[in-house]
Amino acid sequence: MIDFVLMTPIYHGVDGITCWCVEKAHHARLNNFLWVPGCEGKGDALICRNRSVSATTFMECGEANHMIFLDSDIVFTPEDLKMISDDMQAGYDIVGGLYPTRSGTDWTTYFWEMQAPTAEMCEDNPVQEVQFLATGFMGISKYALQKIAKDYVYPDGRKFPILHPKTGVARSYPFFEAGWTHIDTPDADGSEDIWLSEDYDFCEKARAVGFKIYADMRVQLGHQGTRIVTTHTVEMYRALQEKRAEDVKQKGDSIKREEGAYTDFVADSTGDTE
Repeated sequence: MIDFVLMTPIYHGVDGITCWCVEKAHHARLNNFLWVPGCEGKGDALICRNRSVSATTFMECGEANHMIFLDSDIVFTPEDLKMISDDMQAGYDIVGGLYPTRSGTDWTTYFWEMQAPTAEMCEDNPVQEVQFLATGFMGISKYALQKIAKDYVYPDGRKFPILHPKTGVARSYPFFEAGWTHIDTPDADGSEDIWLSEDYDFCEKARAVGFKIYADMRVQLGHQGTRIVTTHTVEMYRALQEKRAEDVKQKGDSIKREEGAYTDFVADSTGDTE
């Protein structure tokens, strides 16, 4: 029996480097998983539907008890994949790794304390609860999907539906939806109405039926855009921002940006948010 299914929602295809990462996992004798690049062998430009169909197909037909979403532009090592698999085997129903936006300027995961813990801070307990976890390298148990499908109720009282039950095309539970919602934060002044991407919406649904969302701080991944960016890229960008702010504070707003790393870094940003 396989331990987990690796699901890759696709539209145009999978980046070559991500394919090579999967192949490296096999070379490392990590052969306890089935990779499914594209549900039903085809792509879908609507990512909410794409992820929902993948999750529903796994829930209803998957042999394993766990799945891991692998986005088509994520760079990982065999050790990263094994750690998330081990976390799920240890009892975490929803757990994933960390990676930056394709611009390299921010995290794709939101932490409760508004600042990402470092690996050193989490040495004794590397699996930490987070507010929103990006889906690009997210492990989900079949039990979590079944409970959401059975127990989730929308804020307006609507029950969780099965979509396209007659045609069979794109038949799925809407596990992943994008839209706006109201978020309450520990600091009341921070509560507001915000846009939620489909992966953050899934986190809200899971939390509503009793699950917590976790990130394994040891699993720090690359994100392929016009270049490969990592968690270190975010740290470098933030350090440069802090230096820039300090320079402006000391020398005034008339200070000119120095040529070099800061300017090059920002100019190379793709502006992507996922």
